[in-house]
Amino acid sequence: MKTVSKAHFGWSRSNVKATSSASRPATVVFAAKIHGIQRGLPDIDIRIGIATGDVVVGNVGSEVTKSYTVMGANVNVASRLQTVNKIYGTHILINEATAAQVKDTIELREIDSIVVAGTSEPQRLYEVLGRTGELDTSRSKLRDHFAAGLGAYRRQEWSKARAALEAGLALVADDGPSRVLLARVAHFVEHAPSRDWNGVWAPPET
Repeated sequence: MKTVSKAHFGWSRSNVKATSSASRPATVVFAAKIHGIQRGLPDIDIRIGIATGDVVVGNVGSEVTKSYTVMGANVNVASRLQTVNKIYGTHILINEATAAQVKDTIELREIDSIVVAGTSEPQRLYEVLGRTGELDTSRSKLRDHFAAGLGAYRRQEWSKARAALEAGLALVADDGPSRVLLARVAHFVEHAPSRDWNGVWAPPET
């Protein structure tokens, strides 16, 4: 693993993708466990962004100066996801490609669709909640309410979106994504988006 502009990458010599197929679930599981490995120690509040895709990795530079690094659009996405956690009050966000790889072993929650700085294509964001089967009842119900709220939000059904999100907050009062989306719903009630709005959000300077 290597830190690159607040993002991490891992690779296998037998696979030139950012993370080998076998290690993708392990990487996300490791990230999901970080908050539980320091028992008896002060809490460490960190943010993690994980993106899966093709990158260029290796020694880059001239014969005089070289750096072992990684480059490519997916490096930017991972770095931006790490930062976007601050907006939603989350700790671990992954892109859609990563979610597809780990959905059978990791509990996920779709958070939003955004366009991050440096890209033009929308990214569906997923929050890592834990390993499969480890989600408690309140968090599971929260996820269901949030999914209903997010769906209504994308359909511009603001009353239904508000009701679903508030139901989730009644279970987990400090849920960041629900609070963020609820504030956005209130904004759109007063300032309606265009009819052809696709539900994609463009956060400032992500």
